[in-house]
Amino acid sequence: MPVFIDTHEITDDQVHDEMQHHPAPSLEEARREASRALIIKHLLMDAAIERKLVTAAEVNDMDNDKEELLIETLLDQVIQVPSADEDTCQRYYDQNTDRFKDKTSGETLPYKMVKAHIKTFLEDKGHQAAFNAFIDRLMDKVNIVGMV
Repeated sequence: MPVFIDTHEITDDQVHDEMQHHPAPSLEEARREASRALIIKHLLMDAAIERKLVTAAEVNDMDNDKEELLIETLLDQVIQVPSADEDTCQRYYDQNTDRFKDKTSGETLPYKMVKAHIKTFLEDKGHQAAFNAFIDRLMDKVNIVGMV
């Protein structure tokens, strides 16, 4: 069954082609993941057009590499994640010391040894949360029919 985003159709063939990139325990799960990926891609392309990063005609002529660059440019504009500061990193460490144990001795690793990892983790987590919120806002603007 095709998927519709407002009046835009994602065909069964497009979903089946995308399924190869979404291994899953079941065919239905792979179809759901492929449909979701195509929906998100379409929403991101529409957002890029809306922000005048590209025209609709240009999107139709893009290869995958150019689409990825366009999406990266869009996300750089719309997702702003502050850097994890010293206090935030220290607080995370203090609240999660059980995650920072030496596997051999069982001793808690010193904060200075794991600070860079904590900073990266918190910033990645913040970026993912901001991305998900952006996608949710895009999905709220459209009517999606046929997603399993």
